[in-house]
Amino acid sequence: MKMKRIEALFYLCSINYRLFKKIRIKEKSGFYMFVML
Repeated sequence: MKMKRIEALFYLCSINYRLFKKIRIKEKSGFYMFVML
């Protein structure tokens, strides 16, 4: 049971990390577009 909880936690963290990376990439591209202007 303990292992399942850790696996679930890791899974949630990986999803959050992916969303965070996507948001960061969007922010970076927006920043670069701003610099280009």
